Amino acid sequence: MVVRTDTTAPANLSTASVSKAESTNIEAPAVNPPILPKAESLTDVFKKTFPGAASVRSESDPFPHRVVRDSDERVLGYEAFSDSAGVTAKGYGGAVPVQVLFDAKGRTLRILVLDNCETPAYLDIVVGAGLLEKLLAFDPAKPNSVDAVTLATSSSRAIIAGVTGLAARVSAELAVKSRRGPR
Repeated sequence: MVVRTDTTAPANLSTASVSKAESTNIEAPAVNPPILPKAESLTDVFKKTFPGAASVRSESDPFPHRVVRDSDERVLGYEAFSDSAGVTAKGYGGAVPVQVLFDAKGRTLRILVLDNCETPAYLDIVVGAGLLEKLLAFDPAKPNSVDAVTLATSSSRAIIAGVTGLAARVSAELAVKSRRGPR
């Protein structure tokens, strides 16, 4: 299933439901839909992550991503996919793409593991071991600060590489530009 949204849309991006591995730093899509908990929609994810969002716009420079802005056009954060940024890594069963939502400073807010061919039991081990929560605290200045999960080494290394690769690119290439002012 592919979720399509407008390039400029209010925070209600889509009502498609999907279901499974996610982690977030807060309380509370032209690729395969993320694996979300219990039929939570992409709309719900964006509303919870960016409550003040007024628009979400696709941009292509320096890599395809989306910028979330408030009604005053201030950047609230970013949505990026490992495939679009060229940082998707291979697990045991193949590529393990991730979708990550970042705040305006490039800090990771939500991690979603996208559709992949990894064995579900190994992904359950990764999620159960708290890898996604550990990645929420990832500091791009310390690239080797998160260890792989025993018994699911290939799967966890692929997720780590995708999230840390995106975090490094977003903090270096997108968040720096937003601090300089609107684009």
